[in-house]
Amino acid sequence: MNRTRINRRSASGRGGLNKKWLFIIGGILLIVVVAALLLFTDVFGTSDPFLRLGLNANSQISIVGPKSLYYLNVNTLYKADKSGKNIWNSKFSSGDMSLSAGEQVICLYNTQTATVLDENKNPLYNIPESDDFQITEVVCGKTSIALLCSRANDNSEYIRIFSKDGIELDQ
Repeated sequence: MNRTRINRRSASGRGGLNKKWLFIIGGILLIVVVAALLLFTDVFGTSDPFLRLGLNANSQISIVGPKSLYYLNVNTLYKADKSGKNIWNSKFSSGDMSLSAGEQVICLYNTQTATVLDENKNPLYNIPESDDFQITEVVCGKTSIALLCSRANDNSEYIRIFSKDGIELDQ
């Protein structure tokens, strides 16, 4: 009788060991399959692929929302769609400009002046050159722009905010 009990215990021990190894091997296989899905497929909806655009090292890019991409290449401003297809372009006389874009306004600027356009490249207004300030940086919102300016006399900084219509809202 003792022999029967020993045999039953060792038989159940072997069966438990086999289930344990099957569980471990199954877990490893599951990890391998999930890793393969993450690395080699788009099953989990990875981000959009990079676009190939005709840019040089000094080009500037501004992405606006999920559908629009603006880029300034030397002295030409381009608007492209999500797939990289150019929607329009516009040449400017000066190549020494920086780019900032919002949903409905685009600003090309340098330290002396700024030109504001709408999303269809129509000129809205210019901020003329002044001896009182220099433009340090521009940020475009949906329908307004903010200029970080430096005063010429004491280098103190202040912000100027303009509407889409060119009205200075605050300083």
